[in-house]
Amino acid sequence: MTHNSNISNKTGSTSMLDFYIVQRTLGSGFTSKVKLVQDPFSNTLYAAKVIKLLPKFSPYYYRSLLLSEVACLRKVTHKNIIKIFSYRELGSYTSKSKGFYKCMYIILEYCPHGDLFSLLETKKNLNENTSLLFFRQIIDALETCHKSGFSHGDLKPENILISDDGIKIIDFALCTKIAQQDRKCIGTHQYLPPECHIKQNIDVIKSDLFLAGVVLFIMYVGCPPFQCTDSEDTLYNMIKVGEKDKFWGFFERRRPNKKFSQDFKTLIEGLLEFDPNKRIGYEQIKKNSWFQQNIDEETVMQFITQNFSKYI
Repeated sequence: MTHNSNISNKTGSTSMLDFYIVQRTLGSGFTSKVKLVQDPFSNTLYAAKVIKLLPKFSPYYYRSLLLSEVACLRKVTHKNIIKIFSYRELGSYTSKSKGFYKCMYIILEYCPHGDLFSLLETKKNLNENTSLLFFRQIIDALETCHKSGFSHGDLKPENILISDDGIKIIDFALCTKIAQQDRKCIGTHQYLPPECHIKQNIDVIKSDLFLAGVVLFIMYVGCPPFQCTDSEDTLYNMIKVGEKDKFWGFFERRRPNKKFSQDFKTLIEGLLEFDPNKRIGYEQIKKNSWFQQNIDEETVMQFITQNFSKYI
């Protein structure tokens, strides 16, 4: 590789992550920030997930988060899962305004179109074909992940990026090895499956599929199907006790412009089933008539590129 002098001359007035030039912040979470960075030798843009080393957390805590994500992303290769390029357990971040600090980081592929959550904030909901295409990609990616021995554990719109080819699932910091004995729910409270409130050693595959059902509902309807899955939530309690007509009646009144086919309802009900042993798996999902309906995926992606790029 040849060094690009035009970029290197700018580095004195910009923030740096080791030798990467930091362009801007893409997002932030509880333990990390995601930065858009540029390799000064190739000009390639990447997303860097940066974990600042803070005294209140032990180095082991940070290292376990980083290495669990790295282990999963290195083993699982899929077009709808974010690609990892490299990582570093001890790096240096030099901020142009806040000084210098030690950090860990992962270098990931950059998706320029933002995340699903931001898209839905603007568009409110997606049409049926777009929702179906994205959901198929989510299911295909999750199945590959599960067959590789990992669960995601925190699937939600914020952890799904929009790419030129559809979606990319990101943020595997809370991923779990399916074979391990002590499998816990530690994802986002609002989306946690009901079994997470009552036991620890859960079926993490069925847990991920529950979360996929929540994401599908949010994409198509434009709001979550419930506030949480504990016994005090009125909407989820309707699902739990079998008051399905009452549940769907609420959303049909709230979204009169949406068509809720019986096949779509059956799919959602199967994914959000209270009992994980009765919750549908991949075979039943793929046999569902709503899931199987014919769509021109290339036309859908052209529609997304033409109509959504200005919003994300």
